[in-house]
Amino acid sequence: MYLGKLWLSRLSLIASYAIVGCLLLVETSYAQSPSHAFINTQRSSSVTHYSLSVGIVGEYGDYESSEMVEANPGDEFDNGKKARVLKWQGYGVKNELAIEFLKFLQFQVGHTSLHMRSNSDSTENLSGSRFNAGGALNFYAPLGNLKLGGGFITSRYDYHRQSNAGGYYGSGYYYSLGYNYFLSYRISFYAEGYQNFENIVRNSGNDEIPGNFRTKTGSVGLGFKIWL
Repeated sequence: MYLGKLWLSRLSLIASYAIVGCLLLVETSYAQSPSHAFINTQRSSSVTHYSLSVGIVGEYGDYESSEMVEANPGDEFDNGKKARVLKWQGYGVKNELAIEFLKFLQFQVGHTSLHMRSNSDSTENLSGSRFNAGGALNFYAPLGNLKLGGGFITSRYDYHRQSNAGGYYGSGYYYSLGYNYFLSYRISFYAEGYQNFENIVRNSGNDEIPGNFRTKTGSVGLGFKIWL
């Protein structure tokens, strides 16, 4: 099941970029695109703009589980135990729909198909869906636009460690800092960094797997936006 989801995620990524690539070829085949600064100036602040983004995300950070492990001398602990904290890493495919007002205020909703695994145990992994909703402020500049944002996330994951499996639900919040560069009136390139804080709670599975995770991760996304 995990391998099937993995291949499905890769196929969706390939299909998404194939669509964006075709749009880029169509745009450039008719005329040379104007500069980012010119497009910035010509976009009207009185018109509501919509965008659909497609990109890949890499993520890395701390996962603190409810499992207890032996504490080292000098650690803060209760009865010789401490919380199990490990580094996790992974990747995802992110799609987001946004609406922009006054060329400044933006609201967005998105979905990320995320796959994470523990750096200490390759058999321990989480895969599933993360949804986000939030807002951002856009600051326009000739060499690229900056975006400061934040919002809330909710998630649903499948957990696997050796022969054990379970399901988890999560919720939390994020902050983001982004960069956007217009390649044409309809296509732009973006890069965005995120700081994610999430609490993930088990809703199925046995006591052989953690009851919950508290996560603090950083992630970076790269992709394209289609402006409607």
